[in-house]
Amino acid sequence: MGTFSGGRFWPLDPRPEDISIYDVAHSLAMMCRFNGHCIKFYSIAEHSCHIYDKTSKKNKRWAILHDAPESFVGDMVNPLKKFMPEFRTAEDKIMDLFCEKWGMPKKMPEEVHRLDRAIVRDEIVNMKTHGDWSIPQEGIGAKIQCWSPERAEEEFLSRCKNEGIV
Repeated sequence: MGTFSGGRFWPLDPRPEDISIYDVAHSLAMMCRFNGHCIKFYSIAEHSCHIYDKTSKKNKRWAILHDAPESFVGDMVNPLKKFMPEFRTAEDKIMDLFCEKWGMPKKMPEEVHRLDRAIVRDEIVNMKTHGDWSIPQEGIGAKIQCWSPERAEEEFLSRCKNEGIV
């Protein structure tokens, strides 16, 4: 596939040297959470920034990059992803490359996993979305602002700079 910066990336044969954090930031800033089923555009990049802001120092890299593979394979809703193990395998292989490239453990820290699940409460409350969803009792206290793609990309890259990823 071609990337925003003009590079090339092979989702089924990924290589660390083909990963550009600028491509990741741009793509996640342009992707809407919940496959667009929300009242306003709310990017995956903004979602990642909220997780980052609530995560302890030792897990910050994982927090900002936890959805980064989606920049190369897209965002698939969890109910569907469960029936597509090959998709999960491809996504995991790409995440392993992120871990290798930026010196992170290959397993997502429990703290990041917990925050990623809990933020759904904040996203639904702040976005006033409807649905018969099983949502967590507690959120993480994130105030969803529905940043423009340009701001989301800038905020995402700023956090990456804080972590030495850029």
